[in-house]
Amino acid sequence: METNQAEENLHVIRTIMERAAIYRRRLGPIMLCAGLTGVILGIGGFVAKLNTPRPFLILWSLAALWLAGFALYLNRREGLKKGEPLFTSSLK
Repeated sequence: METNQAEENLHVIRTIMERAAIYRRRLGPIMLCAGLTGVILGIGGFVAKLNTPRPFLILWSLAALWLAGFALYLNRREGLKKGEPLFTSSLK
């Protein structure tokens, strides 16, 4: 293996590991919120006796919208703190 190719491979590996750490750090609060929201709404739906599809669908659709908005907010806030653009070059 050539030296340049080995250096390039190491650079790629380091970049991937750094990105993985960033994504794990950001996903923790999002997954915690998703889990708590699911438990709370599950108990609430059981207590409210949501036995028909329409209220059930409305409840979980609103939960999905809430969680998508919350995830976007947390990611954007973290990105602004670090001076990162919303759409990175790898996302594009």
